[in-house]
Amino acid sequence: MNPWVDRGRLFLAIIFGAMLLTYLGERLVYYAVTGFSLSLSSVVVVMLLIGMGFLITRGFGWLRWILALFFILNGLGSPRGMADVFGAPMSMLLSLGLLVAHVGCALALCLTPGIPAFLRYQRQQRTAPATNSHDPPGAPK
Repeated sequence: MNPWVDRGRLFLAIIFGAMLLTYLGERLVYYAVTGFSLSLSSVVVVMLLIGMGFLITRGFGWLRWILALFFILNGLGSPRGMADVFGAPMSMLLSLGLLVAHVGCALALCLTPGIPAFLRYQRQQRTAPATNSHDPPGAPK
């Protein structure tokens, strides 16, 4: 296997881990401000993110751009009343830190070398014809 494919797989795993931690941090801040309530929209967003992550690892590279755009837009917002809970300076630092983490993950997802090689490899594996391992080499199909 090409070393760029291995690097792309590793980078993608690291970036998805960082995105997971960033999203978890953002949700923790949100729930600290608004109070915990499991809403249907949160469940749907998590399921969509998991689905897009799965499809990206299967080779659908165009979804990285949509996921990156979602992450940037998600990092732009902060819950109302955050300054009341954490204080103005701390809420500004939290908002800025989460924005930097969101944008950093989005840029890493789109610009990391090796990820296109891994996605290309995944697409080729998906479109390769299936072979029957029970047939001897050179047997008619």
